[in-house]
Amino acid sequence: MDDETFDQEIEEERFERILLESGLLEPLGPQWFQGLEDVPELTHEDLWELTKGLFPLSETIIEERGPY
Repeated sequence: MDDETFDQEIEEERFERILLESGLLEPLGPQWFQGLEDVPELTHEDLWELTKGLFPLSETIIEERGPY
């Protein structure tokens, strides 16, 4: 590991520590991962196939928001 990589890792650890101490970052606990063990990972192609024919989410949001 070169000095630049080492310095970068130290800076990232410092940044994370500051966020944790300030309360701006809270690590994900095990409750966030329950039920995800059996979920199959989808490829981009799978997602394209699943959403084929659906309106883009942005259009749905604009339509549901209604007039200003």
